[in-house]
Amino acid sequence: MRYCLPVSTLHWCSVAKMCKMAKAAGFDMVEFLLAGWILEHPEEAAEMARDEGLDVRFHLAWTRQTSSAQTLFWCAAWRILTSVGWLPKQGSTFWEMAPPIITDAVVVYAENLLNGLQVNHYVQTMSTMKDGRFQISRADADRRLLGGVQLVVFDTYHDLHFRDGGLQILEENSRVRLLELMVADYKMYGSRIAEIHIQDWSKTGGRSVWPGTGDLPIREFLLEVVNRDSELILTPETKPIMRNVADGLKRLCNDVQDLVD
Repeated sequence: MRYCLPVSTLHWCSVAKMCKMAKAAGFDMVEFLLAGWILEHPEEAAEMARDEGLDVRFHLAWTRQTSSAQTLFWCAAWRILTSVGWLPKQGSTFWEMAPPIITDAVVVYAENLLNGLQVNHYVQTMSTMKDGRFQISRADADRRLLGGVQLVVFDTYHDLHFRDGGLQILEENSRVRLLELMVADYKMYGSRIAEIHIQDWSKTGGRSVWPGTGDLPIREFLLEVVNRDSELILTPETKPIMRNVADGLKRLCNDVQDLVD
């Protein structure tokens, strides 16, 4: 089992600092969001991580128009982040957002199955949005995934959200039923799964609440599907840690490890 920290930042010095803190917190690898400085200098970012003894992977970013978070607050936030270069510009092509020079693993979205992917592109169980709709249906994404060769990144929240009526499913079903749905999908993808994004959700806090504290059966799911001796990667996705970051990262890594004990 390996533990991975998602990293996104605008400036190179923050990349170096986050890599040091990730290593000190007990993470084995980092997953860089392909935005801002990292998108312009992916090889340098990877070298910084490896200098700290960390393995590396990347994650495709979204644009202001394709984010699944489209409330007034987030729309305003995406405009600001796009203007300062943190998010790719509207109209950016897939290959501009995922430069083919990158040979490390890159986590991409389900609709990118339409792009003719490379072997290092791992497909996450979610689609970004366009005009309020997923850019590929869940049925089409599953058909293409199961009939292809791409490895899969299973996201515990998006697996449920990326369905017809996904939000209703989340809000109206018991933990037992949600667990049944998650486990069934996990077994469907089987050995193709290379990584789990541990993203919790609650009716009051929304997505990316602290792992294991929300309304999703995260612990029950992990205990059922995870083999601790495997090379599976566990990546916690939570809201930004704003204070006492180093201590917060240590707590995050320890809490995720506890979820599979």
